[in-house]
Amino acid sequence: MSRLPKKYLIFPVILLLIYFIVRIVDQSKILFFFPLDYTNDISSYMAMLHFLKDYGYHGFVLNWFNGFTLFDVYAPGWFFFAYPIYYLSDDIQATVYISMLIMFALFAVLVYFLGKMEKWKSWHSFAFFILFVGSPFVVGDFIRQMRLPQMFGWISFILLIIIALHYRGRKIDAWFLWTIPVFALMIISHSAEVILFSLVVAGLLITRKSISEAAVVVLSMIAGIIVSMPWLYTFLTKSPSLVVSQLNFSWWLLDFTGSFKFANITSIALSVMLFVVYALYSYSRKLKLRDHLFFAPILLFNLLFTFRVTPFLPLFSNLYLDPIVMFVYFFLLYFLFNINYETLGGTYKRLLKVGLTLLPVLFILVSVYHTPFFVTPSDKELYELSIVKDIEGNFITTWSDSPRFYSAAIVSYAPIFYNSTSATGWDYLHATPEYWNLLKN
Repeated sequence: MSRLPKKYLIFPVILLLIYFIVRIVDQSKILFFFPLDYTNDISSYMAMLHFLKDYGYHGFVLNWFNGFTLFDVYAPGWFFFAYPIYYLSDDIQATVYISMLIMFALFAVLVYFLGKMEKWKSWHSFAFFILFVGSPFVVGDFIRQMRLPQMFGWISFILLIIIALHYRGRKIDAWFLWTIPVFALMIISHSAEVILFSLVVAGLLITRKSISEAAVVVLSMIAGIIVSMPWLYTFLTKSPSLVVSQLNFSWWLLDFTGSFKFANITSIALSVMLFVVYALYSYSRKLKLRDHLFFAPILLFNLLFTFRVTPFLPLFSNLYLDPIVMFVYFFLLYFLFNINYETLGGTYKRLLKVGLTLLPVLFILVSVYHTPFFVTPSDKELYELSIVKDIEGNFITTWSDSPRFYSAAIVSYAPIFYNSTSATGWDYLHATPEYWNLLKN
């Protein structure tokens, strides 16, 4: 069986590899400057990692919201992973950057094993890795915004997908039980991937040839939930009383204004591409019914996502745009790299060649337009930030008119470097609705 020709992949791989390196190097500025601009999730994680060191797991943190319990509702997976680095380095900015690099290395290892399982050549595996990490989705989420808890969740997510793909046409055996600790790790890392993995589990279930095999799959997932219960129980019991239970980020999928307009149009185009590539994969490999059944839940979800039905579905209404797009793109690449190239006609070959030539160019244009580079604070902003050291007692941040200065970043900076306390927090996830309304008023 012939895979994608190397000549088709040289241009996109070189271009996206260069862009990936440029963004990684640019983000290294975080080693020297605390992130203060609006494209900024990482400052929140830096503060919570610092709280873990100061107060311990489930410790009562005094620095935000006049006190809250750490990790009662927020998943602690990445923070446990990064804590040894922080403990040894005692440098919060170095810790987040080093942990990101380690996780990219783990991504590469997982893609290597995926390639070995699918019998790809080594350069196919390398190309898959670069096309994934050099995409605007990964650059935006994992490098620029440094959504490291989500990135850590993707490590267990990819590992679980590899296991599921391995058993796609095989009988479930004792080795499948390794899904239990990996699934538990994903649960305590990031919830979006847990919901998306249910689609892969559904594909496994409907392709089992016996009830006993299906029972092993279900019981393994239940066992994973039980193993995660030391954190999950706290989340399930405490989150209903907090603002986090009232959030519905899935409505971003229905917002075609402002920055969401561009992101939503791009996601729809990607979803359509998934169907096209799957059709080529199915045609070239002459897939059997069992293969179609395995991928059916993923394709059905993609169809519902394309027509924006998912915000109205139980469970899936909790998903926001970014994890879905990354999930769709991962399987798009998987189908692409498993196409039997030699069975395709000339028209289909030209379609792949043109698509792989345009893809990296469009990706970089989208990323540069949509995802700014690291913003180095100016002397003015550093001076304004220095006011923090003179604050006595609690303080509140409101907002800043400058996109270079995110007021919430101050709430993270202050406790890390001055042990300051704020009546607010980086976000409102840990607050009760009554307390948050009081703050707004």
